[in-house]
Amino acid sequence: MPGADLESRQLITDLLKFANAGSGNQVKAAGMKTTLIAGYPVLPCWAMWIGAEANANGVTKATLCLPYVQNPNVAMIKFSGATSLETPLDMVASEIVNPYNCKLGVTPGLDIGKLVSGECYYFLLAIKPAGFAQSGNVTSYWEGSIKAFGTKANDVFKDYFNLFTTTTTQWAMHKKSLESASLREADDYQELSPDSSTHQ
Repeated sequence: MPGADLESRQLITDLLKFANAGSGNQVKAAGMKTTLIAGYPVLPCWAMWIGAEANANGVTKATLCLPYVQNPNVAMIKFSGATSLETPLDMVASEIVNPYNCKLGVTPGLDIGKLVSGECYYFLLAIKPAGFAQSGNVTSYWEGSIKAFGTKANDVFKDYFNLFTTTTTQWAMHKKSLESASLREADDYQELSPDSSTHQ
């Protein structure tokens, strides 16, 4: 019996070594590398306003509860017909203090005094994930600021989505000018080619 126990341990040890070696090779083969970008992606969303307070440096930080999904690979609607989205009310009911650690700066000029705690609003946020190390543990949080807010989606997101229309229009015009420039170059090339000069 002791021999079987020893064999089992050896088998488990060998399997773990094999698994660790395999995962190491996969990482090496994939060549995964992350790079911090110098910018903040803009996110249109809705969230529950919790409140705002000034920190020790006098910077106003706002706390929001945003809807989220536990796993990014799940469908928005589950097979049962229920949504996979966790709502701010789910967070409040769970009694977790600031479950997202979503404390954001407030862009100067925004009047957050009229926002009511516990009410939901549309927000335009400039955010990116961040983290800080303390006693060997990394705490993740959202770094960024509130850019706009309101009770109507169109008022808040209008400028943001108008930029999409402007960008696609400009890009279409740019592609058209590139195509016409390449056609002109092709015409110029044909005029200069020896074959075309002999036919004239």
